[in-house]
Amino acid sequence: MTQSHGGRASWNTRLSTAEHQTSERGALRLYEALDTPVSLACYLLLKSKEYVQLIEKRVNPLQYTSASSFKRDYQAVSYLSKFPDFPTGIDKDAVALGKFLEAESICRQTNRRLKERASGVFSTPDVESVLFLAQRKIAHILGRWRPSYLLDGGFGPGVTSSCRGSKTGISEKFSSELDATRDALKYLKPLIGCTPLWSKALANVEPFGPDFSVLIQPTIVDTDRITFVPKNAKTNRTITVAATLNMFLQKAVGDVIRRRLKRCGVDLNSQVRNQILARAASVTGRSATVDLSSASDTVSRELVWDLLPYEWSRVMDDIRHKRGRLPDGTIISYEKWSAMGNGYTFELESLIFYALAVGACQQVGVEIESIGVYGDDIIIPAEAYELFVRVLDYTGFVTNKDKTYSSGYFRESCGADWFFGSNVRPIFLKERIIDVGSSIRAANALRRIIQTSRDVVPEPLIGVENPIRAGNDAYDLSVRSRFWSVWQFYVNRIPRQSRVFIPEGYGDLGLVGNESESSTFKVDQERGYHRYTFLALLQVGAKYRNRNDSATLIQSLKSSTGSRLVTDETGTLIDRLLVKGSKLLKPQIVRALQHEHRSTSPTNGLSSERRKVHYVKKHIVATQWPELEG
Repeated sequence: MTQSHGGRASWNTRLSTAEHQTSERGALRLYEALDTPVSLACYLLLKSKEYVQLIEKRVNPLQYTSASSFKRDYQAVSYLSKFPDFPTGIDKDAVALGKFLEAESICRQTNRRLKERASGVFSTPDVESVLFLAQRKIAHILGRWRPSYLLDGGFGPGVTSSCRGSKTGISEKFSSELDATRDALKYLKPLIGCTPLWSKALANVEPFGPDFSVLIQPTIVDTDRITFVPKNAKTNRTITVAATLNMFLQKAVGDVIRRRLKRCGVDLNSQVRNQILARAASVTGRSATVDLSSASDTVSRELVWDLLPYEWSRVMDDIRHKRGRLPDGTIISYEKWSAMGNGYTFELESLIFYALAVGACQQVGVEIESIGVYGDDIIIPAEAYELFVRVLDYTGFVTNKDKTYSSGYFRESCGADWFFGSNVRPIFLKERIIDVGSSIRAANALRRIIQTSRDVVPEPLIGVENPIRAGNDAYDLSVRSRFWSVWQFYVNRIPRQSRVFIPEGYGDLGLVGNESESSTFKVDQERGYHRYTFLALLQVGAKYRNRNDSATLIQSLKSSTGSRLVTDETGTLIDRLLVKGSKLLKPQIVRALQHEHRSTSPTNGLSSERRKVHYVKKHIVATQWPELEG
């Protein structure tokens, strides 16, 4: 076994032989089920342990005339593309850091180029016109800045500079040691003064009392911390960890921008619009789907000053981090405006891309109704595509040519992949199969793709004639039947006593199935609603393994309930406010159910104990009303 510094095994050699074999055997069975030359190539690459070649293998949608044949090959090259634990020898942190520093270099060049405009060095007239139109559009969307906007802040689910590890909940962030950048301190006193419970939690003093300014003294944090999180098999994702007060203020600004964009038809709370537009574009060819590389890291400092009203950019500049600390301790001054980890980065980049897209459409004289923007997922009319790409290039953004489509019958946006109106979205194995939970997630992914493949074609798009060979939304019957054997392979990794079936729509709390597959699954229909009663397998951490209170149930259900309303056996409501928002919520009275079974025993070499994860069976009663759907 390869050893890293300190005598511990390096990250890519920690898997047991059984875990490697289980993950790879499942993938090999999938390749066999797909049964195409491309899937055979993937099979042979995996068999011969050519992992780098496997994760870099691609298919070109322009070479296909059938949705079904493209879907099978697309699935083959995609299944393991995000698998994180191949022993490839790739230092994914180093790759991510290299991209981060490359983005800084791009921003440096963009800042220099935009500063030259002040001395009369301009781009082409059409690009300059788009920038002017975008500036006007942003001013119209944002309106006047109001200081009260900063009072309505909050926190996301991630870490801050003073809240790490498992202590990242809302209560911990409001009661933790307060830290902030020097420029953000001016907003502290009015903010705390308008949030009495916050000052009580921090120092047990009343706001604006005699000891207020003395007792509440935040720590000055000059830099944010640059770190990495998993992304795919080839690289990690670079994020930054902000100061606690800065994060609260950034979320406030981000929420305001989000609300203002929604007035213009850009809903950052839903990806549905982009998905629908992408499907239409795959049939008509009238729109292009654009994806950018390192979009958030290439929003340059000068671009924000140029496009946003001064009163907005001044406040946003005060509450952002202007310097960052690299993993080796090196401190850099940012050429970018902000990175992922800043509380308003997503909204800011969406605003800029929408304004640039509108400007490009207005410049060439096409309607803006078919524009779709969700972060760096952009859909723009084909007539404006060429100009839009030139504007992006001038403003420092790099178009991802592997994920940008302006011709042919394939389009992708916001997790929806379409080939001439047919859903060809693949599934991915994003984790190693090591325990009950990972086996359930792998099996459910197969089950869902089998279920969606039963529809021969989606509803037609009116007025469109299909010029290519008939393809449908589905794998053919023979492929689906072979998929069941792959599904059964993953199910066999699960102990029989842990094989519980749940209805679709409740995450991966069990194997997705129907009432006929298990006696623990019951559906009642009465007066227009469905009531599901089923056993669920809740995953809890080691510190909760001997507890049977609301914390256990909340931890497992918070990301799985969706728009459903869940109750326990006493009828106590567990609604979708469970730890969902970034704002303070009113207290929820939640009662957990009595546990019936705990599953921690290994199966076929897969051990839950290695990760200190335990699984608890609980009865769940879920009521679904038709009007709550969507």
